[in-house]
Amino acid sequence: MNNGRMAESTINLARQRKPISSIGKRIILFLVIFSSGITVVTTVIQLYRGYVIDVGLIDSQFDLTRASFKNGIAQSVWLLDRPQVMTQLDGILRMRDIVWAGIEDAKGVTEFEVGNRLENGSDSRIVEIPLDWVYNEKSVHLGVLQVAASLDGVYDRLWNQVWVILISNGVKTFFVTIFMYHLFRHLVTRHLARIAAFLRGLGDGASPRRLDLDRGPVSVDCGDEIDALVQSINEMVMEGDRSSIEKENHWNRLRAILEAVPDGIIAVDGNLIVRSFNPAAERIFGWAASDIIGLPVSELVLVPAEVHDQLAHSFFSRGKDTLHEMMEGRVVDGHRRDGSVIPIRIVLSPTQTSEGRLAVAIVTDITALRLREMEVEEKNRQIREQLVALQDANDVKRRFIAALSHELRTPLNAIIGFSEMLQTQISDRWSKERKAGYLSDINEAGRHLLYLVNGLLDIARIERDGATLARQRLDLSVVVDFVARLMAPETERRKQSLQKHLEPNLPLVIGDETAVQQVILNLVSNSAKFTQDGGLIKIEVARKGDFLSISVEDNGFGIPADRIADLGKPFVQVGDHWSGSAEGLGLGLAICRLLAEEMGGELLIESQEGAWTRVSFTLPVAPAID
Repeated sequence: MNNGRMAESTINLARQRKPISSIGKRIILFLVIFSSGITVVTTVIQLYRGYVIDVGLIDSQFDLTRASFKNGIAQSVWLLDRPQVMTQLDGILRMRDIVWAGIEDAKGVTEFEVGNRLENGSDSRIVEIPLDWVYNEKSVHLGVLQVAASLDGVYDRLWNQVWVILISNGVKTFFVTIFMYHLFRHLVTRHLARIAAFLRGLGDGASPRRLDLDRGPVSVDCGDEIDALVQSINEMVMEGDRSSIEKENHWNRLRAILEAVPDGIIAVDGNLIVRSFNPAAERIFGWAASDIIGLPVSELVLVPAEVHDQLAHSFFSRGKDTLHEMMEGRVVDGHRRDGSVIPIRIVLSPTQTSEGRLAVAIVTDITALRLREMEVEEKNRQIREQLVALQDANDVKRRFIAALSHELRTPLNAIIGFSEMLQTQISDRWSKERKAGYLSDINEAGRHLLYLVNGLLDIARIERDGATLARQRLDLSVVVDFVARLMAPETERRKQSLQKHLEPNLPLVIGDETAVQQVILNLVSNSAKFTQDGGLIKIEVARKGDFLSISVEDNGFGIPADRIADLGKPFVQVGDHWSGSAEGLGLGLAICRLLAEEMGGELLIESQEGAWTRVSFTLPVAPAID
């Protein structure tokens, strides 16, 4: 009897109209707002497309004017055929949205015009087409054809479309809204009201054991979401007694899992007191759970007290959102009960219980992992050292090959140049002394090549046994004269002036003769390469204290200031970036710097872009012989 009255009370609650009316109003409001938004967006899109199309038609008419009228109007203006010009301008004016067309002569005076000239500030598009006429194979500028199109017609057409779109969409929105309101009320809200009444009675213990709606029998295969909801509610009621048993079983399984996991799991409250300690944590720290529970967590973690308290306070007060690094894990030193220290990884996660907020720490002993990491790091270090050694060896090989090709080129060019000069018919008029001089230069260049080959053999010996440059007393005037003769064919070919300026009574220097020749030859060769034809190259030798300074200066292209620091490094060239020259492999100055330093001197590069370049190096003065 009581169950019958409770069921009747539930049905009466479901028949109340207030919830249905409230949801219906919101549905109407949402539909109107959404439909209005869609209407506005689609209207704007349609208006924009219409605007783009109309403006595109105007541009097409401008293109048509340029293609069809330009030459005809230019011819009529050239022939001073005013009627024909006006006729063609009238043809342009007949185009859609074209309101004015005119022709300005070369002085800017309007000679011809049709239509109404637009006032300043009018929304319009204007195109200017230059009028040129070819007379006696020369192009004569006759003036400019100006065509103006007003956008007022475009705006009028778009405004008419706005009203049509808004009215049609408004009517559709009204009928769709009314239909959706009644449909939703019939299919959804009346049933939701009954379900709500049933759930309220279920919470008070007054609802029947089963919820039934006026929708016919519930089918799992054919039912909709409301049928599924009703079935779920009925299953929830029927299985209420079994849920408590399952929860108990769940907690028992969870407790068994916590005791079986290999990682330590520790729960700490807001006062940093240990509240839970699983068996794995006992194995890691050597503490029994009964002994550590109730003690501060500082017994387990070696972190400065002020740092630990600050992090813990932040964690408990603001949670994981502001301390994401704690959630990802942190490696710290763990303190075992016997006093030993072990590396551990801690991952923190907050949780809320009936006893308050707790921090759950998952602790992993990473002692074995640290040992493996150290082994891997040591192996990686050895591999990196081997890779560096291989790269260094490869660099030595590449530099050797590049230096070989670079250093053999200059003396070979000298030999070829002198021999070609001797083979010409002009050489028949030369004296024997001049020919003998050139032959002597060829011989000296060949000897220089022999020196370079010997140098390559020396390099091989250096790589095998190690070696140093020879230290001998040198007369720089002899070396400079040799280089000047060697470079004469090249500088004469380019009509460059090669001058020598040596201070009188210069002392001897200490150095390797082949190396000094090589440095000066490279510097002069570079100056000849990066100096325009007809330029000036100077070789200067002057004393500076206990050193002699040998400088090669030219008035060539110069070097940008920001590139000077790169010169002298292996494989670095800047010439192709600013002078167009790309000859060589960028080893010349690097070799010069190395040789100068090996002989106890230094290499200095000075330049002003577009004006001059001076490269100098120093050699120590030879001590006097008693």
